[in-house]
Amino acid sequence: MPDAISYSRGRRSSSGATWKDTGHGNGLTSPGHALVAAFQPLLAESESELEQNAGGFFHTIKTSKLNRSVKEALEEVFMSWLGQRLPNRTKQEIEKMLVGELPELL
Repeated sequence: MPDAISYSRGRRSSSGATWKDTGHGNGLTSPGHALVAAFQPLLAESESELEQNAGGFFHTIKTSKLNRSVKEALEEVFMSWLGQRLPNRTKQEIEKMLVGELPELL
């Protein structure tokens, strides 16, 4: 049986979604999992919510314990979907959204 992620708009978490445990014990139901973060451009209720949280979602993918090739693929998918969801934003504006997840440079 394939792993499943259940999405509910009932109670709201910081990302605006509540993830229900489907009982598979694989960690994919956690809002902090890189795969869940990669799907946020498709799941966010509004563009403003997505813009506000994009850096955190990208950080979740980038710092996950997945192997490098999987993380790179998820980063690429996330960026593609982010660009499709925010078609009126320039590349520089999207980069600026993601800079928030970087440490402050001295």
